[in-house]
Amino acid sequence: MCVLVSLLERPGELVTRDELRQKVWQSDTFVDFDAGLNKAINKIRDVLDDSAASPRFIETLPKRGYRFIAPIEKIAPQREAPRTVEQIGAKIAKWAAAIAVLPFANMSTDKENEYFSDGLSEEIINALTKVPGLRVIARTSAFRFRGEQDLRKVGEVLQVDTVLEGSVRKIGNRLRITAQLINAADDSHIWSERYDRELTDVFAIQDEISAAVVDQLKVSLGRPAEAKRPTPKLGAYEAVLEGRFHWYRFTPADLAKALECFERAIAIDPEYAEAYVGLAHYYVQMAYLGRADPRTVLLKAKAAAERATEVDPALAVAHAALAQVVLWSEHAWLEAERHFRGALALGPVPCLVRAGYGALYLRPVGRLPEALSEIDLALEQDPLSPLFRTEQARVLVCQKRYDEAAESFRRALDINSDFLLALHGLALLRAYQQRSEEALALVKHAIQIHGRWSRTLFPLGIVHAVTGHTSEARRVLDELLELSRAGYVPAAGVAEIYVSLGEIDAAFEWADRAVTQRDPMILAIQISPLFDRLRSDQRYPVMLRKMNLA
Repeated sequence: MCVLVSLLERPGELVTRDELRQKVWQSDTFVDFDAGLNKAINKIRDVLDDSAASPRFIETLPKRGYRFIAPIEKIAPQREAPRTVEQIGAKIAKWAAAIAVLPFANMSTDKENEYFSDGLSEEIINALTKVPGLRVIARTSAFRFRGEQDLRKVGEVLQVDTVLEGSVRKIGNRLRITAQLINAADDSHIWSERYDRELTDVFAIQDEISAAVVDQLKVSLGRPAEAKRPTPKLGAYEAVLEGRFHWYRFTPADLAKALECFERAIAIDPEYAEAYVGLAHYYVQMAYLGRADPRTVLLKAKAAAERATEVDPALAVAHAALAQVVLWSEHAWLEAERHFRGALALGPVPCLVRAGYGALYLRPVGRLPEALSEIDLALEQDPLSPLFRTEQARVLVCQKRYDEAAESFRRALDINSDFLLALHGLALLRAYQQRSEEALALVKHAIQIHGRWSRTLFPLGIVHAVTGHTSEARRVLDELLELSRAGYVPAAGVAEIYVSLGEIDAAFEWADRAVTQRDPMILAIQISPLFDRLRSDQRYPVMLRKMNLA
């Protein structure tokens, strides 16, 4: 019972094995701790009818500890008979529903209308996410099962009870939308409906589908969410759906198309907060990828994020976007945390907000256990996100838990074998471990897939430098310096190559340039192993003060 209470006191958080040892077994107690804790966890699972392989209540984080993953309802003290453990378990089970919304099939004759069917599915996901007590799989993971016929497989992989699927046919101003709710365990239908409406009814249809799902799952849910978002103008709504569709693809051509869509949405409806969020996300992505000078695009991102929070103060992703922008453009850490915490306080938290708080704020300031906990929570909603899995790995690298980090990078690449950040992360990790052939194969594969530009050249130069191929590393540096004379090149990547070569003066020169550029990569200076050689130098604390990190 002490173990269970310890987990319930911190729902959704990792409780380490060492913390449980200190709380449950006092220092003067002599016990086979590992066997005792394992037995306690097994007893709890027996009572709650839980499974280690497919947990509904207690998740095992190997070699680290445990986490209570079911939602918690805090009951005010009442004068009533004590409940049995079985009754407590039944109460918890009542709040443990989970659903995946698969991308609705585009049945329109125009295949370009896929953005609309995808967007409708995402809007339903966003609406259901606001329902207390319901675990909703996020877009990235759910959309990986596009066209999947075996819904039992979907349920097993995503650990969900129910699946919502459907189709959309859009002809002119007419819509035909079908939706059906299916029990993932036995493929049986729970509910289905067809909507033949005008295009202008799309917002009502989304609300009706969400309400029907909540109604059908009411045995497993608490109260429905009460917040109601403002209704945008239809043209702006369609433009935002199209913009998101292109933004998720991350290619230069698609990003340019996303920008055009978000700007069109704002022109149609200047009061549509989601359009400003899309615009802010576009500009921060350009800064992060090194496709544009951060000093220029982050100003535009800040204006867009601030406008989004003004238009809709209850939009969590808007506050998170503003947090990211002030952090990168102004190194305003206290303000960024205030915005992130404001986003986290706005009810059920989107996984992108949690992951952003962990990776963008907590990791750079060195609060690595907290960062890992937030990213782990994001992965509960989006278990097949290669980005979140990569961010998990990057925190583990900062903790120098290299074997665990390699496993997380590998899991990201199992999801998407071409994912740039995972290829680079695993390549650098293998270089640290002096596995030079594997490291070089990974960076060369990234160049083959994504082309030869600054973001793919940085890891190539670092891998050559770390593995002793000095002349090859210098050739990469020459190529980058030539690129920097023609346009913007993120200076932090050049600094990383110099520090890997042991050229500390040049590394500090380029790191200082990165601070001036507001290059986001330099914010990893106090936690990344790449910068270990700088930390004993008297210039290092000066550099931290320039970024308000000391």
